[in-house]
Amino acid sequence: YTQAATDGLVKVSYSPVDATLDITPKTRAVLRDGDLPVHWPAADGNVQLRDESGAVLLDIAPSSVVATVHKRLWWNWLLEHPAGYLDDQSSVDGIEIEMPRKTILNGVPAWMATWAFSFLLGLLICSIGLKVGFRIE
Repeated sequence: YTQAATDGLVKVSYSPVDATLDITPKTRAVLRDGDLPVHWPAADGNVQLRDESGAVLLDIAPSSVVATVHKRLWWNWLLEHPAGYLDDQSSVDGIEIEMPRKTILNGVPAWMATWAFSFLLGLLICSIGLKVGFRIE
């Protein structure tokens, strides 16, 4: 992901949608349930997400490129999440921030522009090369 544009509108989704989530700074835009619009702050401001009790769930710096924050799951003992985790007592299970995706290839469909397509294409070419080179049947 890449950094969001300063004062650009970024969609924040959370689950479950019946939980109450408050965002600072406030915006006037309204989206469907479970989606909150956020005007991404300049370098000197942060975005804070609070639950119904007023406790800060997440404090996002404008330079952040993390798109998902959730409660600690069983596989997190292997790989830590760079933004940390939500409190286990929180009514919110996960927060998704719609950050702009980093593109590697320009002028192609969106599904081809990310790192995954380039990696898989290279993997396919190398595997075919190895199959032909070693004459594997």
